[in-house]
Amino acid sequence: MSLPSSLSVSETMKILVERRPVLEPVLRAFEPVIDAFGRLAGELAGPLAARGVAIPELDLEREAQGVSLLAGWDCAGTADALAQSAKGMLPLLVKTDALKKSAGALEDFFAGKPACGGERDAREALAQAVLSGDDDAVVAVAEKAGIDAEVLKFAGEMCLSPVLRAMVDGYVKAHDGKNPWDAGNRWQQGYCPVCGAFATIAWLARPSQEDNPFLQAGGGRRHLHCGACGADWLFKRIACPSCGSEDKGSSNIFKQSGTSWGERIDWCEKCKAYCPTIDFRESEHVLDLDALALGMMHLDMIAHDKQLKPLKVSFWNAL
Repeated sequence: MSLPSSLSVSETMKILVERRPVLEPVLRAFEPVIDAFGRLAGELAGPLAARGVAIPELDLEREAQGVSLLAGWDCAGTADALAQSAKGMLPLLVKTDALKKSAGALEDFFAGKPACGGERDAREALAQAVLSGDDDAVVAVAEKAGIDAEVLKFAGEMCLSPVLRAMVDGYVKAHDGKNPWDAGNRWQQGYCPVCGAFATIAWLARPSQEDNPFLQAGGGRRHLHCGACGADWLFKRIACPSCGSEDKGSSNIFKQSGTSWGERIDWCEKCKAYCPTIDFRESEHVLDLDALALGMMHLDMIAHDKQLKPLKVSFWNAL
């Protein structure tokens, strides 16, 4: 299931700033970016549906093999949506020093030009390269566009996210608000059942958030959240999302001293990967997960000092 009835990004940021004033400059700087993910996803839903761009129906055989729904997708038909997403995202992204000097080139790239003579749209090529994790393909697109590959990859990830989120929202709504990949606990991978990315944050459900009446008494089932497409999925409580280890003693937790508000780091002794986690049974509020993942960067810093590696590298934990 997806996280129900969470606070908005702005409401979550307000709470996080009150808890950790020292993080306010970073939180406020990226608040518009995180807020834009959801806003743009809502705007893109109609245009994507009109073009027939949608997540394919779940294939049980592929699912059993651990194949995500969008694995192998060529991102055909997303060029206009990517351009619309970029119009909303790029003005926010190019305020950073890393992207400022590439602002004009990025705007030209995502504005695009009609493909001709069988030539593939460069934006769709970039989207496929980002989605599949093909860095060589990203470099090829970047060289042709005359843009630094790391800059184009980051911009591509950020502009693709609202497109994927719109697709996930439409898919879940078409299935009566339920995640087909959670049925029967069939999906047992630590990476996203939709786009294949690793989770940015995990959450433990309150009893009221459980959709199974037999589990509502205690709650606490573990869900992973994808920061790329916004999908959530059930995952084993003691298993490592990175290496899959369920060995006794391999699963570890650390929290900050004092009040933790249910926030913690889950990490694996075997592979040293970690994932920020929120236990909503200990939290007064149901916070926006994307904003909270950023708001837990103080724990990322501790994890870095412990020489742990993030399950999903993001712009705030790539220390």
